[in-house]
Amino acid sequence: KNSEQIGQVHLYWNKNIIMDEVSYEFIVLIIGALVKTLALWFIFIQFQRPILSNPLKQVTQYIRGLDKNNLSKSKIKVTTSRFNEFKVLENYINTMTQNLAKAYSHIKQKNLLLQQEMINKIKLDEAQLQKTVAQKANKAKSMFLATMSHEIRSPMTGIQITTSLLKKTDLDAIQKAYLDTLTSSHDSLMAII
Repeated sequence: KNSEQIGQVHLYWNKNIIMDEVSYEFIVLIIGALVKTLALWFIFIQFQRPILSNPLKQVTQYIRGLDKNNLSKSKIKVTTSRFNEFKVLENYINTMTQNLAKAYSHIKQKNLLLQQEMINKIKLDEAQLQKTVAQKANKAKSMFLATMSHEIRSPMTGIQITTSLLKKTDLDAIQKAYLDTLTSSHDSLMAII
């Protein structure tokens, strides 16, 4: 075959030269990868706002604005371009809000019933207390009157005996009048007692 020598190639192998070349190529490769990663990250940030950030902001603002008194009227509407996880989250949040509204309403009703029961119990206890106090006062009054009646009757019996003895003695007209007044007063007091 016609082969003609054009020139000569000499290959020399040097580890340092090969390592320098590989290191340079590796550094270029790493820098290129970093530049591409940063560019993709920037593009992702720009395009993710309407897809992720805006719906997340809407959900966050809705949750911050929830008020226990208006739960039944609260409803979130997440703006997205299609039905995705945020729509599922919207449905779950709306269902949860409605359930919370029902639970809160139920708790309010139970609290009102409990308050009314407590008021009724307090009124009943007060009425019972007033009845007990009145009964004790009535008993004390009865005991007082019984004691006073006994304490008054004893001296009155002495007065009655003394007046009946005095009537058997010789008295002038003035003394008899005094004795009649004393006897009349004694009889009136004994009738009261």
